[in-house]
Amino acid sequence: GRFDPARLVSALAGDTPLVRACVETIRDVGGAVRLCDETGEEILAADTVILAAGAGAAKLHADIAPSAGQVAVFEGEAPARPVTWGGYACRAPGGVLVGATHVKGERAGDTEAAVAQFREGFARHLPDLTLGGRVTDMWSGVRASTPDRLPVAGRLGPGRWILGGLGSRGFAHAPLLAEAVASEICGGGPVLERDGMDAFDPDRFERRRQRRAQG
Repeated sequence: GRFDPARLVSALAGDTPLVRACVETIRDVGGAVRLCDETGEEILAADTVILAAGAGAAKLHADIAPSAGQVAVFEGEAPARPVTWGGYACRAPGGVLVGATHVKGERAGDTEAAVAQFREGFARHLPDLTLGGRVTDMWSGVRASTPDRLPVAGRLGPGRWILGGLGSRGFAHAPLLAEAVASEICGGGPVLERDGMDAFDPDRFERRRQRRAQG
């Protein structure tokens, strides 16, 4: 299936209070986690902070890295249902949405090359459909990815938790992992089995490095 991401995010956020600010530093002072702006001015203090900064989490966790990508909307006939092959194609307002590229770093790369890649993938995997000649819309963004392509979700330290590294599967992973993190913080029952949470543990990469170093 397919959905409109902006509408879903708005529905999930509901009437949650929102403070618009740029957090430059996070400090532990007097038993509280304090979020400060670029001038050092405190934005707010809290007992618990969940770091869910998307690609910005690369500044907060050593094993999260940015991965840029592009998608495009073409004139043409969309498949009856979404089709995936590593890339994907589905119906979209104004035509056919085809995506997505993956480029390490924060620069999405050459637009013409991306369009050519989309056309080639569409023709190979949907030979019975025709992709129109005109691109009606195109945009790029930056994901947060990890070495094993699984998210990080869990405790970083006193008062600090993280949910990040969702890569291309944010809408698949985020709702369940958000519930799991919230449940752990509040002392509720486990949402996932222990092995499941271990797979998303923010410290797993450091433990692997230590095991390799020990030979």
